[in-house]
Amino acid sequence: MHQIRPAQLARRSYLVLGIIAILIIQSWLGSLPAAAQTVIDATPYLDASKPDYGIQAAINAAAAGGGIVQLPAGTFPLETYLQLSSRVTLKGRGSSTVLTTGRKDTRVLVTASYNSNTTNTIQVSDVSGMRAGMTVFLWRSSAINNPPSAFSITAVDPANRRITLDKTVSFYLTANTSQVAYGLYTVLTETVSGRDNDVRTITVADPSIVRVGEAIMIKSDRQGSDPFLNPSGGEGTWGVETNIVTAINLSTKTITLKNDITINAYAGTVVFHGYGAIFAQGQRSQGVRVSNIGVADLVIQGWAGSEKPAFHEFYIGGINFVYCDRATISNVTVRGWHSDGVSLQTCSNSTVSDVTSSQNRGHGFHPGTGANNVEFVRIQALGNLGFSGRGTAGDGLFYCWSNQNVNIRQGTFSDNAGSGVGDLGGGDSNGTYPDTSSTVEDSLMERNGRAGIEINGGGLTANTIIRRNTVRNNNRLNGDYAGIQIAAKKGHAQRYTIDSNLVETTLSPATQLYGIRELNQGYSANYNTLSNNTVLNHSLGNVVKVGPNTVESGTITTPPTATAIPPTATAIPPTATTGPAPLAFSSFTLINATTDQPIGGFNPLANGASLSFATLGTRNLNIRANTLPSTVGSVDFILDGSSYRLENAGPYALAGNNGPDYASWTPAVGTHTLTAIAYSGSNRTGSASPAYTIIFTVTE
Repeated sequence: MHQIRPAQLARRSYLVLGIIAILIIQSWLGSLPAAAQTVIDATPYLDASKPDYGIQAAINAAAAGGGIVQLPAGTFPLETYLQLSSRVTLKGRGSSTVLTTGRKDTRVLVTASYNSNTTNTIQVSDVSGMRAGMTVFLWRSSAINNPPSAFSITAVDPANRRITLDKTVSFYLTANTSQVAYGLYTVLTETVSGRDNDVRTITVADPSIVRVGEAIMIKSDRQGSDPFLNPSGGEGTWGVETNIVTAINLSTKTITLKNDITINAYAGTVVFHGYGAIFAQGQRSQGVRVSNIGVADLVIQGWAGSEKPAFHEFYIGGINFVYCDRATISNVTVRGWHSDGVSLQTCSNSTVSDVTSSQNRGHGFHPGTGANNVEFVRIQALGNLGFSGRGTAGDGLFYCWSNQNVNIRQGTFSDNAGSGVGDLGGGDSNGTYPDTSSTVEDSLMERNGRAGIEINGGGLTANTIIRRNTVRNNNRLNGDYAGIQIAAKKGHAQRYTIDSNLVETTLSPATQLYGIRELNQGYSANYNTLSNNTVLNHSLGNVVKVGPNTVESGTITTPPTATAIPPTATAIPPTATTGPAPLAFSSFTLINATTDQPIGGFNPLANGASLSFATLGTRNLNIRANTLPSTVGSVDFILDGSSYRLENAGPYALAGNNGPDYASWTPAVGTHTLTAIAYSGSNRTGSASPAYTIIFTVTE
């Protein structure tokens, strides 16, 4: 038997003690607070004469060791994009820090009407800024339902205010409605082959559209049908080149760029002075993601209204992150941008929270191309325009392609041109690359042009949950969309769980004619679970199933009354034959008065609910009463047997509100009884609804 000598035993004992000591020290060090991030004050770097306002220099200073670039309050026009590196966060001072677009194109009116395919000579209101060789875009009108087309001017007639174009106009033009836009556009005069070569110089018809330091965009027409998957797509730019000008030679008409060009493009391809605001991209070909990046506490402001320049690609969204990991975007507003508000392509382990995307000519939010483990929390997508002429519907949030575990929680999606949440499950049109394993919950989808929630596929095992949402008065553009539409359009739409949602129509005339609807559109909608949904007032069907194995249970199709209390003797009951529809309540909603958003799990606020301040994470609360119809004369709140508040305008809030800004209310610990009565007139006048009552408990 092997024996251990005393000296060996001592050495081994010392070794064990040393290892234990190292582990103790490591544990102690790990418990120490993390070192504060370096903060770079951007103020000394700011320079209004630079296309990036000097901000990129501050970002570059932070890139060496990582850190936060702190912008001051102010408005900073950009003529190029700001590019983040790993471990850099760009941070503002809230709504007082505004990054804006720079110069806009110039537009003049067409002053005579022309039929399609009849002329290449056009009379306009002003030719003083035009010259031969200039690239222009013709718009049929300022509306975005028809795309503009590019032309080159071959001659200008100042006396008659006419321009001659390089080809016949193939669509009609209307006097004093159609427009000619110029100033931000030129074309390549030589083919670019940058995909397989080191190329940084392009030759164009008019290099004067840009200045050194400004950004350009080229949309290639040589990338094939799938530029992302095709090896010719390089880093996966979807055939879009964004770059920065470093030199201009007016005599040779060449523009030198900062980075190697990643695409091939024919002569005649349009070069735009177009860009996003904040951009980051990893190196896909080397498997290196840009990581630990962030944007916080600022506003990105585009050109107001729908009249924006002709360029449009999601690649120049207000914020566009590509091939990223651990990105964080918080407390940001993107509004009026010429493309998507926020785009995350092939990003993982990332969070977008408390971000508003509104009135953008694209989608509000756009996760896609293999995005995974991304959380969208308390986001708002409001009135996004899309660009229907370019095939972009304008969804509040657009699920693009092969998303997995991309979740929406406590969001608001209202008045968007497309769907509130669009193309969920979609992927490609042949059933490949579907979105799967995601959750959409505790959110509001209201008054959107298409569906509240639009599913277009997902495969045989979508495994996606849609629960506790309020879906109301969608299909505003009368396109035959349901509140929640489960369409097997791009692939099978199977194994969705649709649970505990309120789907209702309250308008007259109604726009949302179907509540929850399955559709087979080339593939199969089946094996879905529809449970405990309240679906109200849909003339063509509250719930329409086509899948033989889809299971429905617990559906409520008449307004719940909770613990109904008979109206007082003086209340005037509505008659069955005349007058407006009877007043009622669909639910109460618990509101976080700090964020002004519904609290997950308490929309609706159920009878018998238990509210724990520790679980809620806030003591700043309010309760909204949801009436049927959505607008009534007044609502009387009675708390614990005493009149608490009278509301004469919506939203009807127990503690009051200023429009969407809810006042804060902290209920006492204990059991409470809340009753609401709606009246057809203001100040408790007119006919009254049945009292709507719930009991709830508050604990620490």
